[in-house]
Amino acid sequence: MSMIITAKDNDKIKYTKSLLKSKNRNKESKFIIEGYRILTLAIECRAKLDYVFINEDFEKKQEHKEFLETL
Repeated sequence: MSMIITAKDNDKIKYTKSLLKSKNRNKESKFIIEGYRILTLAIECRAKLDYVFINEDFEKKQEHKEFLETL
């Protein structure tokens, strides 16, 4: 399911930002990955992804559009 997030006070954004701190990552047993290549590797390895955030420019490239269809 995709949605457009425009507010910085969105709960998913807040939660993800909290994972920037090591103690929160350890507590939640979660981590953040950034970048197209590492995201594709995570998907190939069948990693469980809680959220995928992209910016508007990402979906403009044809390669990325095809990738997003696989999510």
